[in-house]
Amino acid sequence: MTFWGKLIQYVGRIRYRDRYPSWLFEGDARAHIAPVAHRWCIGRGIDFGAGRWPLVGAHPIDLDTDLQLENVASGTQDFVFSSHALEHVRQWRATLCHFRRVLKPGGRLFLYLPHESMRLWNPESCWGRFAGHVWQPRLSTLLGWAILDNWRVCDYRAGPDRYYSWYIVLEKPCTYA
Repeated sequence: MTFWGKLIQYVGRIRYRDRYPSWLFEGDARAHIAPVAHRWCIGRGIDFGAGRWPLVGAHPIDLDTDLQLENVASGTQDFVFSSHALEHVRQWRATLCHFRRVLKPGGRLFLYLPHESMRLWNPESCWGRFAGHVWQPRLSTLLGWAILDNWRVCDYRAGPDRYYSWYIVLEKPCTYA
């Protein structure tokens, strides 16, 4: 683990150790949602922001650069999976447009995100800033965007799960309205 990763874990444990269980500081949020994701993420796809733990069967795309995402051909992917990455992206709408571009008609977008009740991950908290969180994705925000952009909402879990996270599954329309 990098120096910054260890520092973030240390700071997080001091300030929040009484509020949150220690396993939240271990990383690999993808492992917790993978069984649900595999029901929706079938075929050829990418894992945006995979880091060291890509979703099995997905091509990992690094969060550090959008260039890798820009190099994915249009309409070639059956799914885009992203676990705890969108909160690191200031231009999240542009990133979601890239997701739409690379997906085939009927392709699915699976987003797993930190729940707003987890103050530790909030971009206003010390740990959230150190972790690089620049905004707090909320279900209402993403649902509003999806409806305006004509996505079909397939599934979501609004409340926080055991890992203080939530997910939404969207399907790219086959035709534009």
